[in-house]
Amino acid sequence: MVSAVSQKDVLFTPQLLARLNQWVTQSPRSSMAYAVRSYFTQSYLWEDMALEIGKRSLKCPPTDDDLERLGISLADASIALSLDAKNPLALTSKLRLGKVGALAQNGQAQNGKHAVAVESVFQALIAVKPDSFQAHLEKASYLWSQDQSGSGQAALSFLRQAAAQAPADSALPMLVPMMHIQIANHRADYRQYLSQPQVWQEIQTSSERVVAQHPNAVPYWSMLADVATVTGRTELARRYQHIAINRAVTHPADQTWPKMMTSVYK
Repeated sequence: MVSAVSQKDVLFTPQLLARLNQWVTQSPRSSMAYAVRSYFTQSYLWEDMALEIGKRSLKCPPTDDDLERLGISLADASIALSLDAKNPLALTSKLRLGKVGALAQNGQAQNGKHAVAVESVFQALIAVKPDSFQAHLEKASYLWSQDQSGSGQAALSFLRQAAAQAPADSALPMLVPMMHIQIANHRADYRQYLSQPQVWQEIQTSSERVVAQHPNAVPYWSMLADVATVTGRTELARRYQHIAINRAVTHPADQTWPKMMTSVYK
């Protein structure tokens, strides 16, 4: 069932829900069954409420159905974790629900009915998957949603710390340039922001640290080329793009990209 269901390829339809309900009924001791149902339920909420990194409010107040689905998803995640406390999918679902629940309750993350102890869930998840892009991005997204300034700096500081503590061969430092791009995309002066010497230096240094260890990661080279282009570093952009094209030809299987990345172009 897990291999057959992908958030990217499958809509959360009544038919899918029926299949997930059947799986839970047939396997009541399966942590993964509850985790998958929780994940898809909260993914539906995520799309329905137009939630993404940088969002600090919902497009519209949650309906009673939204809150009911939120409660069901949290309950499923809790059951999954009671059966297997290290289930990474259940932990990921519960971590994302921290932001959904906080925004659905007007920011009352710690006091509402659907409160999630985000930090403890994050720590449990990185204990299982220390280099998880998803775990760090979900916490960064939560931090941004709770940042009263709306600047994204709290999320950026968190990711800088994660990058500094990451092993030499980790790709986690790539989260820092990714966050700079997210911040830029929420600003009217996004080109000027990315062009700031300190911002460009951090993007270039963090990215080059990662590509030195993962030289065939085509999207990382492409991202560097895009930012260099946007900030007017034409010759450098050509060099990065040339590397990206060569790597795409010689290593076509390495063209994956972490979730939640967005273009540097408006």
